[in-house]
Parts: sequence; C-alpha cells; structure tokens
Amino acid sequence: IAMDDVMGRVVSIRRFERDPGTGSDPHRHPGCHTFGYVLEGTYEFKLNDGPVQQLKPGDTFYEPPNSLHAVSRNPSKTDVVKFLVIQVSDTTKPATVPEKK
Repeated sequence: IAMDDVMGRVVSIRRFERDPGTGSDPHRHPGCHTFGYVLEGTYEFKLNDGPVQQLKPGDTFYEPPNSLHAVSRNPSKTDVVKFLVIQVSDTTKPATVPEKK
C-alpha cells in the first residue's frame, strides 16, 4: 500500500510461517523499517551484536533500516512458528540483502 502522505514509502503486511528447525541466513533490509508480531510458537531473533531473543506469542520486534538480522529461526523441533511482518519501505532501496560471509 503506497503511503501518499509519506513520499516514496510503501507499507506491506505479510504473515509468515516457518517450519520446525528452519530459519533464514543473516540479512539486512536497507530501505525498510521492519516490525514483527509473533502469533504462534517461538521465534528466535537476533539483531546486530545483541543477544538472541526467544519471542513468544504477543511479543514484538523491530529492525531499523540496514540492521543486521543475524538470527531468524524457529528453534522448535515440532511446532510451526507464525508471525506478522509489517514493513515501511523506501522503494528506491533494496528490500533484502544477504549478509556477505
């Protein structure tokens, strides 16, 4: 959804499900303010050099633009994790960039 009163910004809201034991590689969102809300399960989250957090239903997270999303995973061996991601994005910058190893 374009934000007409905030030039060049778009809002997206997506629901994610992550299977047990799965996650994503470290990455950055250069042009996005990223907000998350855990719906079900446990979500492990680490930003930059901070601690790994175990988020439960009702917990939230925030990633400022270009922060390193170092850990994004479902630590459960049996349960799916479900969460919402809301992003306010600058369309002139990449949405996601993998972290170089």
